[in-house]
Amino acid sequence: MRKGLFPVMALPLLTLAAQAQAPSFDCARAQKPFEIAICQTPDLAEADRLISKAFNKLPPGDPQRRWVRTNNIFREDCGSDPVCILDIQTRALDSLANGPDNYKSVDRLKARVDEMEKQKLGRKWRADLPTTVGECRNTEIVDIAGRFGEDIKTATSGSSVNFRNGGSQVSYDRERALVRSHVGDKVRMCLTFIPRDCPPGDERGKTYKVENLRTGETWELPDAQHMCGGA
Repeated sequence: MRKGLFPVMALPLLTLAAQAQAPSFDCARAQKPFEIAICQTPDLAEADRLISKAFNKLPPGDPQRRWVRTNNIFREDCGSDPVCILDIQTRALDSLANGPDNYKSVDRLKARVDEMEKQKLGRKWRADLPTTVGECRNTEIVDIAGRFGEDIKTATSGSSVNFRNGGSQVSYDRERALVRSHVGDKVRMCLTFIPRDCPPGDERGKTYKVENLRTGETWELPDAQHMCGGA
């Protein structure tokens, strides 16, 4: 009699274990390459769960919600590359983490990114930005918001924009050309200025001129609120 009980009792335990390892979404509905990769890779599934848990704790309207959604868009360009996907996930976790346990998880997953890249399982995500003055890239808008991530329709603190190639711009003013732009608009981004004598690792202050290929309007803005070496 007892032997017959073990398989029945084990089923709920196996189900709980499977749920603990699953990502935040239903893998049966996964279609995109990055979704399938998350379902097939435990580290990616864990990162997805942690992001979802932290995201759901944010109050409605919190600008960080918009930032996480924008960051998640970059996963699509990774295809099925697990290193690229996990690298993007750890960027989101880095900004969402609170408490020692969460920071430990972030540090461990960051270490896994480096390990996986050394094992040649993929490569880290890299922005595709112009690197010399006068050089241009075609890309598209993935988010338009206020300077602090608020809804652009009601923002009074300025404006900001993020692009699919990893670029971003910010302004203390309400840029009309940005307000008239839409997410998904194709644009041409050209580098017009690179600051000099910056501290090591501080690359803020690059300026880009962007043309919206739908509206024909242009704007020229820096990639950060402060120049390198500033606050």
